[in-house]
Amino acid sequence: MCRTGGPRCPSSVSALNGGTRPPSIAALSRFVRDKLGMGRPEDTINGRTRLVLMYPDVVVKIPLNDEGDISNRREYRTHSDPEGIPVAPVKLVDVGPVQVAIMERVVPHPKAFSDPSMPWWVSYVDCGQVGHLPNGKLVAYDL
Repeated sequence: MCRTGGPRCPSSVSALNGGTRPPSIAALSRFVRDKLGMGRPEDTINGRTRLVLMYPDVVVKIPLNDEGDISNRREYRTHSDPEGIPVAPVKLVDVGPVQVAIMERVVPHPKAFSDPSMPWWVSYVDCGQVGHLPNGKLVAYDL
């Protein structure tokens, strides 16, 4: 029975398949992990617009709202533009009704804003969220 006392509510996971109640963060995470065939992440970061699953080589960015979906698409578009800000390699993957971004994992640069050797574009990246790919290339990982 639902908390409202009405008929039994569909589970959170069923909401991902057309149910009526929005999925919980935990159910959304499990659903995406299962559909992608990925195990438990090293860490999970619950942001304002996206849930981020941290794996050794990649991060999976799951939109929690329209703004999260827009952010995923913006990062993909920017990565695909050779003239734009360098962004970690990212691809968009449809996982049921959700489109997630799978991005190569970056080692964050702890003092990007205060390091005078940083390139011009770092000041345009939200909160200086830049870091290095395993090959050493400096990229943004969150726009």
